[in-house]
Amino acid sequence: MMARENKNVINSYLERLNFNANLAEDIVKNVFGQSVLEKARRLKQTPSYQERLNRNFLTADKPADELAIKMSADRQVRSDYKIAIEQGIEAVEDPCDELVAFIESAENLPEFFDRELIELGGSVFRKNLNAITFFMYGVPVIAIQAASVGIGAAAVFKERPKGKSVPLAEHDVLGDPSNLMRFIETFKWFNQIAKPGCSERFGNAFAENCRIRVVHGYVRKAINNNLMNWNYDPPVGWEIDKLGVPLSGAEGCVVVTTVAAAIDSARRNNSLKVSDREIEALYQWANYVSFMQGVPEDMLFGTAEETRVDFSAYMLSINSECYREFTEKFYSGILEVHLEEAMFPQSVTLQKLIDGVIRASLHNTYGDRYCSYYGIPAPSKLQRAVFLGLEKGSEGINLLSKYVSPLKSLLDKNGEYMWEEVFLQAEHYLKEHLGRDSVVSGVDNSHVSDATSA
Repeated sequence: MMARENKNVINSYLERLNFNANLAEDIVKNVFGQSVLEKARRLKQTPSYQERLNRNFLTADKPADELAIKMSADRQVRSDYKIAIEQGIEAVEDPCDELVAFIESAENLPEFFDRELIELGGSVFRKNLNAITFFMYGVPVIAIQAASVGIGAAAVFKERPKGKSVPLAEHDVLGDPSNLMRFIETFKWFNQIAKPGCSERFGNAFAENCRIRVVHGYVRKAINNNLMNWNYDPPVGWEIDKLGVPLSGAEGCVVVTTVAAAIDSARRNNSLKVSDREIEALYQWANYVSFMQGVPEDMLFGTAEETRVDFSAYMLSINSECYREFTEKFYSGILEVHLEEAMFPQSVTLQKLIDGVIRASLHNTYGDRYCSYYGIPAPSKLQRAVFLGLEKGSEGINLLSKYVSPLKSLLDKNGEYMWEEVFLQAEHYLKEHLGRDSVVSGVDNSHVSDATSA
């Protein structure tokens, strides 16, 4: 009887969900270990979890969506927004209801958040996602977002022939070189929201989190074919019955969680020196940023283990048949982006090394079955050998850093250097390479001070 009821519950959900799926099990095991995998398997089969995930795929961000509409129609609200972000809603004379609701939703943190831990978590992220961790563990874990159709699609909704509908499978996922800038800008955003002061109400991190949240409100309305003064065209129509709400509450928590998972994976698989308290702080920061992006509270968690298990259950619930061609193209596009060329333009040798590491790291994290299913090419024997050699070498360095403080300090500085120097240099290189001073990614953020594309 229970099995029949459970089957009926499963059949009532979005096409992108399949609670009998198991394709991502190797990913979960390789990133978090067998124990988390077992917990995630049990969680995803509970009716309460299935109902919660389905509900949040259909949940958008009401305060951000309503404010985006108001701001698009009223220039005064744009000015009031800037004042409210910088000085508080009480500094705004006669604020509109939409602005009041948005600011209140950003200020009222759930009780389990600890601002001291959030602050530490941002620091853990910036220091530990260094070049080695980024390419060996970060790229494959971050690329997991491609399996979540909404997030992957949000990265490529750029341009399409006017008046023509282009199927997902036919869309040039990452063909435009300016899409490299979108990746760079995303990592610049990560850096901005992890700097000292990231947990504070007033400051750049709070403003940046709110800005992206409002931009997502604009994007949702554009994808849903609302007519606005907006230069953003999705390549396809969005079928809510199949896919849920664009940039929904469920998938909103994935973006930052994958970054935390990258460091967690490096700690588990590569002896990265990160303490238990630092890991807890890292996931507090990830959950806080998700909250600041409008993710509903029942998709957020107070501990690292709760976040690991819930995130893993989410990955295990994705229906691999839903827009499979799009996901395949996204993964192939990841390999063709060649982010390493922008980050290290001065060394072709280093570029080739990193390219090989990325290809081997994808296969190492995803496993044979997942890679074969989505057509991710297997790395060459040489690329595998280089990856294994680098993995063993970096593991030795990480182990040694536990006992040699100057070495640990050097590794931390490498992480800071990548965020403060390498990505900045990559941005300058891309702008020069693309032959223009400003690369527009299809998002009009002019309503927010000092806005960039996101």
